[in-house]
Amino acid sequence: MAAEAVDRLCAGLLGNLLGMPSPPAPPPAAAGWPGESPAGWEQAWEATTRSLVGQAGAGFQEGRRVREAAIVSALARQAAAVEPGTLHRIVAERIAIERQDRFACDPDRDFWYFKINHGFWEQLYGIHGVVDPTKMRFTASVRYREAYVDSGFAAALESLILAFASDDGQTITFPGMHFGMSLEAGNHDHETVLRRFSLPSPLRQAVVLGATIGLLGVFDTLFGERRLRFADGSFPKRAAMEGTLRETLGAFARVADRVVFVVPPHLSGLALDGAAVPQE
Repeated sequence: MAAEAVDRLCAGLLGNLLGMPSPPAPPPAAAGWPGESPAGWEQAWEATTRSLVGQAGAGFQEGRRVREAAIVSALARQAAAVEPGTLHRIVAERIAIERQDRFACDPDRDFWYFKINHGFWEQLYGIHGVVDPTKMRFTASVRYREAYVDSGFAAALESLILAFASDDGQTITFPGMHFGMSLEAGNHDHETVLRRFSLPSPLRQAVVLGATIGLLGVFDTLFGERRLRFADGSFPKRAAMEGTLRETLGAFARVADRVVFVVPPHLSGLALDGAAVPQE
């Protein structure tokens, strides 16, 4: 896709997500846009996104300040409640992650699987929270603020969550997609993570503590205190390790009109062998 077309698409999508009354004019092509090679696309996307966020105006910036104040308050409440001794109970009560060894594919509906790594929630806690070193393993909050907050990523993600979530007053679900979530390494399903809570590993416990505090703090500011229900965030990694990922993707492709992979630039050549439908 030409750089100009990418800029127009990025401007429209991000403008809508940020709640801007009309999408801003796309910025000049960022340095690093390649002609035919994907090298440099990631840096170019980041530069273009930052430029669009810079055009969002005073209303957006004020809204972000209000949002950050709410997150700081919510994180403080969660950090006071989530301790090693209460972690298992709070996760069991507030965060349901459905076991999903294999996904069923409805041929009459698009299939979306979306995952946010545990590190994102830990880093938001590190950016916005008054961090207790026993609950947080990251210290370089400036770098993460640039990547997640100043770039506009967190604001766009929250807009998508609000657009796709279903709130019945008690539980937040995502009926239009499989929203993958894990509180620890992606090669462990949620049941394994729960069993490992009691094992003597300060690093592991700091990972889960930080992710739980960050996740609950952000979602509480969006919806109020609710139970959260997600899909199994360990599925892609475990399926690749166990040899079932190809089988699952092949089942999707057999009932699909088209397969689209959204991947980093270094995976731009990704394709599913033997699929008879267009892939991109």
